[in-house]
Amino acid sequence: VNWVEIEGSYVLMPPAIPWGVIHFIGGAVLGTYPHIAYNELFTRVCRESGIAVVATPYDVGLDHQQLSRDAATAFDATLKACQTRYGWSEAMPV
Repeated sequence: VNWVEIEGSYVLMPPAIPWGVIHFIGGAVLGTYPHIAYNELFTRVCRESGIAVVATPYDVGLDHQQLSRDAATAFDATLKACQTRYGWSEAMPV
């Protein structure tokens, strides 16, 4: 199981077709590297649950509204790319 960068987020796929997606936005200290900082946790969750993980990095800043918009935009772009690339259902729970 390896991370793949897609549209600005990092995607971790389970061994089989995922039945759902977890969206993770990193914390303030390690927010730019969630796929590295939380790799062990996400790898275990992904393998044991069959859920894909989308980890969206972000920079620390004071404009929280803009940071949340940027993270949502990156996630939406990644989700659409995965639907096209991997055939994920639009009805897949997030």
